[in-house]
Amino acid sequence: EIMSWKSIATDLKLYPFLVGSGGNEKNVLQSFMSLLHHENSDVSMSVLNVLVELLDVSLLDNDSRKNEKEEEEERISMGMLANALINGGKLEIDGGNSGGGLDLIVSNLGRLINNDNDDLLSIPSEEDVRGIDDVFTIMEYLMDLDTM
Repeated sequence: EIMSWKSIATDLKLYPFLVGSGGNEKNVLQSFMSLLHHENSDVSMSVLNVLVELLDVSLLDNDSRKNEKEEEEERISMGMLANALINGGKLEIDGGNSGGGLDLIVSNLGRLINNDNDDLLSIPSEEDVRGIDDVFTIMEYLMDLDTM
């Protein structure tokens, strides 16, 4: 079910629904942040993979069929998602920045590198390598978005 959220990447106008309205109910992104703690690393890797799809900056490439207003709305929507991700799933309007989401994402690196291995010199599995790559890809996308 987690992977089905990848389909949202086809319409950036839906991104504000991922971060919700700030009410008492958990929004989708907050649920993703909770799942990054999941004891099963496959679950956290699925969340990382979905985040890679949602934050892919190539989604913002200029499309001749879109006017400037639509392109700006998409940049705002992706920026809103990136901001909420950095803040642990909460949309911070006032410029506050807790960084909790980044901590959660990066904490998965150690877990994936040492997944079920007591030997620090052992080679991670192919699945773990994909998860590690997803963490670095998310970081790259967030830096790219920060320069836009």
